[in-house]
Amino acid sequence: MKTVLFLMGMLAWIPGLCQQMFLMNFDTAAQESEIQQTSLSSTIHYLGADFLIASTSEGLPEGSLLLKDRPWDGNNTYFLIWLPSHITGENLNDRTRWGEILYSDGKKAITEVPDGQLTPRPLMHGGIVRISPTGGRKVTVWNKSRYVIDTFPVIYTMIAQVDTGEFMPDIRHLEEYGTRYCTSPQAFSAQDWIMDKFESYPALDVALQDFPYWLGPCSDNVIATLPGKVYPDEFVVVGAHYDSFAWGSSAPGADDNASGTAAVLELARILSQYAFDRSLVFCCFSAEEEGLIGSEYYASQAAALGMNILGYFNFDMIGYRFQNEPIHTDMIAPPSAKELSDFYKGVVDIYLPDFEVYDAQLTGGDSDHTSFNNNGYMGIFPFEDVPNYSPYIHTDQDLVGPSVNSPEMAGTFIQANLASVVSLAQPYDPVGITDPGTASCIHLSPNPASSTVNLSCLLPGCCDLRITWINGAEMFSGKFTTSLTIDLSGFVSGLYLVTVTCGDRKFHRLLMVAK
Repeated sequence: MKTVLFLMGMLAWIPGLCQQMFLMNFDTAAQESEIQQTSLSSTIHYLGADFLIASTSEGLPEGSLLLKDRPWDGNNTYFLIWLPSHITGENLNDRTRWGEILYSDGKKAITEVPDGQLTPRPLMHGGIVRISPTGGRKVTVWNKSRYVIDTFPVIYTMIAQVDTGEFMPDIRHLEEYGTRYCTSPQAFSAQDWIMDKFESYPALDVALQDFPYWLGPCSDNVIATLPGKVYPDEFVVVGAHYDSFAWGSSAPGADDNASGTAAVLELARILSQYAFDRSLVFCCFSAEEEGLIGSEYYASQAAALGMNILGYFNFDMIGYRFQNEPIHTDMIAPPSAKELSDFYKGVVDIYLPDFEVYDAQLTGGDSDHTSFNNNGYMGIFPFEDVPNYSPYIHTDQDLVGPSVNSPEMAGTFIQANLASVVSLAQPYDPVGITDPGTASCIHLSPNPASSTVNLSCLLPGCCDLRITWINGAEMFSGKFTTSLTIDLSGFVSGLYLVTVTCGDRKFHRLLMVAK
């Protein structure tokens, strides 16, 4: 039986709460101070690299541009549209289906679309974002211990299971629908197929999430959850959009974004075989091409419910490799998600040391990670290449072959997000844990180790330490406070059990020695 999940967000639509929508451009170097000054009395709907869109019921901030008085009183909708170079001021106003142009600077436009009129068409990858009445800037800064980069030997086993024989057939299957435009019958068929795939993994709780769409029936978000064993109310989310768009009737969408959808399914296939301290959520969003609508609904509802999301990892276009360049990723993330971005880079350094991560910025367009950042969470987007992403997206040639031309690169992207998601969720180890609340308080680094290993404990006071070989032989014992560096010269390669006792608290970790 299929479960339908529908969360009403009526508070988000109460008119009159924010009476004036405005745009503020600012120097990137001054971004943080500008945002702090603006956010005191404003709701920030979208934060770009050097601009923000916000609304306020008070006076407009100095230097801002009024876009619309009382924007939320009616049923009109608003969009941020990224403009390619061939769209000029002269032909911009000819696009009447975009509604009224409230602002344009040659790089972006902000439009008001009358109730019932068709959504504007994206002109480039992720080139349209719906401006929602909800929004926020505040990002919760968690205890740093939640983002400590550690080595879990089981992750090597997990990333070895990433299989082109699994995810490439999924990409081809999604491509074969011909289109997955969110209101098309094919999109509903893809929705049901994705749900069936999730449901084939018994450990997952699977649901459809309906969301308001003003142009009629639209395919739903498909959400699968793997409950955590220790902290079930803390969530690590990974997602991708499965809808597609092209200017013609054929929109196979292999790279954009069957590739990302197949990656989420691959993570669900592998990780559903394991247990984790924190809950994992696998999301396949609809209506991304219409303005990040599915993901914005999910993220805004999560924020309204107080859902504790530690991080969101986005898959969108992972299969196109430009002229056989070295496999790498361009990291797209706002400054507010820097902690999560740095976490991803640190994890990749351990598990995929040859996979280069470069900081980058999209010159136009966006993806579902922004929905999470706009609702106060941290979301990151490891992208295939800026500016050399697939030239075939939004055409009938977005196919396996010309567009998804590197299964090896797609597999590497999947492995990198897998390692990061698992490192944040933390593999569940029930052996000897008498106080699960302290499970993340002890850290071994590096692990695997060869010559020395650093042990740190966040609990106060003196702790007893005992390290035994897998055959039961004791290799080390002693006392320490806070941290200790252990010489491994007398250890042979293999697995060791590390037991730390602090008062009446005892917990265990596995150490792998590799020489």
